[in-house]
Amino acid sequence: MRALVLKTINELEFVPDFPKPTLVKDEVLIKVKYCGICGSDLEAFQYGKVLMPLILGHEFSGEIVEIGPSVTEWQEGDRVTVYPGAFCGKCHFCERGEENLCKKILIGLGISINGAMAEYVKFPAKFLCKLPDSVSFEEGAIVEPLAVGYHGVKLSNIQPGDTAVVIGAGTIGISTIQALKLFNIEDIYVIEPVEFNHNIALQLGAKQTKSPIQLNKIGPDFVFVCAGFPETYNNAIKIVRNGGSIILLGVHFDPVAISFLQVISKEANLRGSFGYSFTEFKEVLLLLEQGKFQPELLISKKVKLENAVQEGFLELLSKEKRVVKILVEL
Repeated sequence: MRALVLKTINELEFVPDFPKPTLVKDEVLIKVKYCGICGSDLEAFQYGKVLMPLILGHEFSGEIVEIGPSVTEWQEGDRVTVYPGAFCGKCHFCERGEENLCKKILIGLGISINGAMAEYVKFPAKFLCKLPDSVSFEEGAIVEPLAVGYHGVKLSNIQPGDTAVVIGAGTIGISTIQALKLFNIEDIYVIEPVEFNHNIALQLGAKQTKSPIQLNKIGPDFVFVCAGFPETYNNAIKIVRNGGSIILLGVHFDPVAISFLQVISKEANLRGSFGYSFTEFKEVLLLLEQGKFQPELLISKKVKLENAVQEGFLELLSKEKRVVKILVEL
C-alpha cells in the first residue's frame, strides 16, 4: 500500500509499497479517505519523540474494508472515524469518563503504532465511531481537532457573559473559537499575528483587541492558550484578570520559564487541557451532524499523499503559510 513514513527526524518519505496491515481478532481494517496533518505530526517530523520508522496521522476518516473474526458490531462499507487512543477502560480515570487521562493507554495511533497517512490503517473496533450520512469524509477527519477545542472550553466552565481571549488561531484556536460560540460566549477576542488565520477567526465572530489587558478595564475572565510557545504562556499570565483562568491547550515540549509569582499574586487559575474524552469525541460528531460547526473555515486545503511532504508538512512549517488545516487525500 501507499504510505507516508517518518524514517527519522526530518526524513518523511512516500513509500509506494509499504506492507498492508494484518488484523488480529478484535480489529478492523479501514481504507483511509482523508487524514489531517496535526501540530503533533509536525513536531514528530521536526523533533522525533515518537517511535520511528512510523506512519504518522491520527485525525482521519475512512471506510471499513475488513473485519477481525471477533468483531460483530461493524460491517464492511461502514463509514467511520476513530478515537485514536486505545484507553484501558478499567482504571480510575476511565471509570470517570476521563479516558484522555488514562495512564494505561496501550496504543497511540500515529505515535506508538502506524497511523493513517496510508491507504489502510487498522485499529481495535471498540474505538470506532460511525459517520452519519450527512457528515462527509472530510468533516469526519476534523472531529479530532474540533474535540480538542471543545474539551478545553468544557473544562474551563466558562459561562455566558464571561470574556475570553484566544491566543493562536491555528487549528486548535479556530476549533476553540467555534466551541466558545457553541457555549454562547459572545465576547471572544483573538491574538494571532498571521493575517490569514486572524481573518478566519474574525469570520467566526471573534473580535480584535489591541490591549487585551484592558478588556472590561480589568482583563479577560478566560485566556485560552492555543499556540505552544514560551511567550504565549507568559502573555496569558500577563493579560488575564485577577482571579481569572488560563486554559493551556497549546503544547510546548521543552520546559518554559514562567513567573509563578504573577500567577500567585493574581490568584489566577492555571489549568492544562489534554485531548478529550470518548464521550466528547462523540458529542462533537453529533454537533457536526447538526451543523453546529463551520468546517469549511477549518479545512483550507487538500493534498494527495504523494505530495503531502512538500505541499502539506513544509507549507504548514513555512512562515508564508496561508492555511489552517491541511487534509491528506487518499
